Amino acid sequence: MAENESRHPCRAHFAPAIIVAVAFALALAVRIAWPYDSIFVDGNVWFRGMDAWYHMRLVDNFLANFPHTTAYDPFTWYPRGLEPPFHPLTGWLVGGLAFVMGGASPSAHTVDVAGALFPAMLGALIVVPTYFIGRRLFGSIAGAVGALLLAIAPGELLSRSLLGFADHHVSEAFFSAMTLMCVMYATQRASSADVRLAGLRSALSGSARSTILWTVCAGVALGLYLLAWRGGLMVLLILFVYVVIRGILDYANGRHGEDVVIVVTGAVVIGGIMSAHLAAGHWTPELFILALLACALVPTVMWLLARFARQRGMSARGYIAFLFGCGGVLLVLGAFAFPTAFRGALHAIDFMVVTGRSFSILEMHPLFFPQGEFSLRVAWTNFTAMLPVSILGLFLLWRSSRSPRGNHVVLFAVWSLIMLAAVLSQRRFGYYYMLNACVLSGFLVAWVFKSEWCARKLGIAFAHVPPAHPRNKAARRAMQSMRAERRGALASLAIVLVAIVGVLAVPSMDMARNFAVEPSLMTQGWWETLQWLRDSTPEPMDEDAYYSLYDHPGQDVPFDYPDSAYSIMAWWDYGHWLTRVSHRIPISNPFQQGARTAADFFLADSPSDGTAKLEELDSRYIVLDVRTSVATFHGVAGWADAERDDYFKVYSQRGTGGELETIVLYYPEYYRTMLVRLFNFSGQAFAPDSYQVIRYADSGGLKEAPRLITGLDTFDTYDAAVEFVKAADDEHVRLVSGDPLVSCVALESLEDYTLVFDSPSRTTLGGHPVPEVKVFEFDLE
Repeated sequence: MAENESRHPCRAHFAPAIIVAVAFALALAVRIAWPYDSIFVDGNVWFRGMDAWYHMRLVDNFLANFPHTTAYDPFTWYPRGLEPPFHPLTGWLVGGLAFVMGGASPSAHTVDVAGALFPAMLGALIVVPTYFIGRRLFGSIAGAVGALLLAIAPGELLSRSLLGFADHHVSEAFFSAMTLMCVMYATQRASSADVRLAGLRSALSGSARSTILWTVCAGVALGLYLLAWRGGLMVLLILFVYVVIRGILDYANGRHGEDVVIVVTGAVVIGGIMSAHLAAGHWTPELFILALLACALVPTVMWLLARFARQRGMSARGYIAFLFGCGGVLLVLGAFAFPTAFRGALHAIDFMVVTGRSFSILEMHPLFFPQGEFSLRVAWTNFTAMLPVSILGLFLLWRSSRSPRGNHVVLFAVWSLIMLAAVLSQRRFGYYYMLNACVLSGFLVAWVFKSEWCARKLGIAFAHVPPAHPRNKAARRAMQSMRAERRGALASLAIVLVAIVGVLAVPSMDMARNFAVEPSLMTQGWWETLQWLRDSTPEPMDEDAYYSLYDHPGQDVPFDYPDSAYSIMAWWDYGHWLTRVSHRIPISNPFQQGARTAADFFLADSPSDGTAKLEELDSRYIVLDVRTSVATFHGVAGWADAERDDYFKVYSQRGTGGELETIVLYYPEYYRTMLVRLFNFSGQAFAPDSYQVIRYADSGGLKEAPRLITGLDTFDTYDAAVEFVKAADDEHVRLVSGDPLVSCVALESLEDYTLVFDSPSRTTLGGHPVPEVKVFEFDLE
C-alpha cells in the first residue's frame, strides 16, 4: 500500500468504507435528485439521449423472450431492418434490475423505472474503483479526494450516468475501471511477492493465491467490458501499450517481468472466453480476435524475447531496437495475412479524426476545437479545473522525486495518457478520462499536503499545547507565542483547504448541476404524437411483432416484410422514439441509417420526386417537427450534400437607431422543399401578397452575419421581381422572405397528403404559434 495504516487497524478497516459510502451517496444524489423532474413526467419515463430508447427496445424484447434476444430487428431502418448494434450486457443488467424490482413479470412502467435508475446506480458505483485506485497509488488522501471529486464531476461521464441515460457508456466506464484496477492490484501483489510462472504450480500458496484472485477478477471485469460495448478495444489497447512499456522498463532494470505474463495473459484469456461468442457481431471481427490474441500472447512473447536478448548480452537500447524491429516485421506480415483486420485498424485510427458529416455529431468534436474553431469553453464545462490540474499531476508524477514508483504506477500513467489523447481527439471520451482526472487531482492534493511546508504546518497545528496558568512571564510569553503560531498554522491550512475546494469542488458542483438539470430531448409535443401513432394508426405487422424474435436474413439481404408493412418518414433524430414508444417502423434512426434517404425526401423540390420516394419506401405517414424546419435544417442539408445557406441565411441590417442587427432571410429554394411545404404550410397552396428583393454587400456586417442589406425593393408580381433580379448588374440581389410562414414564391397544394394529427402542444415559428409536431398521411394507393 502507498502508506502504512497497520498501527490503526480499526481506522484502516472502517475509513475506506465510510469514504466510499459518502462518495457513493453524493454521486447517487447528484445523478437522481437534480434530473428527477425531467425524467419522470406525468407518470411516464422520458429517457435521456436517443440511443437509450433503443436500448430499452432491446430490453423489452429480452424480457418478453427471456433469456433470448432477437438476432435481427425489423422495427427500424425500413425496408432493411438491422442487426442490433449493441452488445447485450446493458440489456441484461437493466432486465435483471427489472426482475428484482418487479418479479418474474415486471410491468412496462417497472421496466422503464429500472432503465432510468440503472445508469445512476452504476455511475455512482464508479467511485469505488476511483477510491481504491487513488489509495493504492498515492495514499488515502488521494483516494478520498478522487472519489469525492468523481461524485460531483461534470462532463461526459456525468451526462452518461444521469437518471434516464440507459445506454452502454456507463457500463464501459465502470467495467474498464474495474478491469484496470484489478490488473493494477494483481501486478502489484505478484511483483511484491515475487510470484513466478513456476510458482503457479502451487497456486493455492499464499503468495500466488492473491495474485490469481485479482487476475480472475480482472478477467471477469474485462469480459463484462467487452460484453458492454461492440467497439470495446480501448482497454485492450491500454493493456497492449502497458505490456510493451513494462517489457522495456523491466529489461532496462534487470527485472524478470513474469507478473505481466501471469496477470495480463490470464485476464485477457478469461475476458476473451467470456466475449468470443460475440466476435461475429463485432464491427471488425478479425480485428477484435487479433486484438485479443495480441494482448494474450505479447506478454509471453516479450518475456521470451527478453530472455533471448539477455543471453546475447544486448544493451537496453539494442533490445529496444530489436523489439521494434520484430514488431515492424510482424506488423507487415499481419497486414498481408489479415488485410481485413489491418483495414479495420486503419479505420479505427481514422475514426478518431473528425471530418465531414461527423461534425454533425457534437460528442465527436475535438475537445479544444468544437465546430472546428479553437475554444476552451467545452473543456471547461466538461472538466472545469480538473483538466489542467490532472495534466499537472501527470507532469509531477513523471518528474517529482516524491512521486511513487512501481509497476502499478506505470499502468496508471499509460492508461491516463491514452485516455487524455482520446478525449482531446473526441470530447465524448471524457467518460473514460474523468476517473483519471479525479485520481490525478487527488494525487496533486495529497502531494500538496505531504509537502514539507504542509507537514510543518500540520505539526504546529496539532502539537501539544502546555496547560494554562504558566508560572512566570517567560513561560506565559512562550505559551502565547505557541498559541499564536498554532492559530497561524491553522489559518494557513484553512486557506489551502478553501483554495482546493474553491478550485476543484465548487466549479465542478456548479457545472454538474448545469448538466443534470438539462431537460430530456423528449418533448410534450413529441410524446403526444408518439402516443397518437401507437393508438391511432394500423399495426405495420401483427400485434405481437414488436416483441418477437427474428432470424438474421443474411448479409446485405433486406428483411422480408409482410404485405401489411409500411414505414414512417421522419428525420433520423426521432427514429428510436418511433420504434420504442409507437412500435412503428421509421425509415431512418439515430444510428444515421437512412439519414440520406430522409434528407432526399425532405429537400425534394417537386411533389413528384417526393411522392416517388414515399412509394418506394411504403411510407404511409410523414412526421415533421418545428425544429427540423429551421433549427436543425442544416443537418438535413448536410446529409443531402447541400448547404443551409442555399436555403436561408443570416444577414445584417441597420436598425431604426442605426445599430446593426441580424435577420434571417429565406430563399425560394427553402419554400419549395417538401419539408417546408408540409410543415410550414400543411401541404396547402400559398400565394404571396407581394415579393421582396434585397440588395446586399459582402462586407460591413456583423461577424456572424457578414452580408449587410443595402436596399429593399417590393413588387406586386413574381414575374416583376424575377425580371428585376435578372436585369440587375450586381449579382448581390436576392428574392427573399423574412418569415418562414410567408413564402416568397407561389406554392401549389399537395393533393396526396392529408394532415391527420397536430400536437396539442404549441411552439412558435417565425413568431407565429404553430403545433410542435405534425403528422401527414400519404395515399399509397
